[in-house]
Amino acid sequence: MNKFLKTMLIVVSIAMSIAAIVQLFFPEYMGTHSEYGTSVGWQREIALWNIAILPFLFAVLIKCDWFWIQILLTGLII
Repeated sequence: MNKFLKTMLIVVSIAMSIAAIVQLFFPEYMGTHSEYGTSVGWQREIALWNIAILPFLFAVLIKCDWFWIQILLTGLII
């Protein structure tokens, strides 16, 4: 895996972690800064999706296998 891809996966992991924490514990704050408005359930659903994706990101960073990187990126894009 090249350095740029590894750096970008780390940046995405950090961003998703921060977003998950803020959306779980401060959904009203995130709701006021989104187009969807304050919907606590919607913010928490997005946070849980972020938490569900993080193990896959960490596994790809540890494994460094091109096949799994392609699967992960395809899933994130879709």
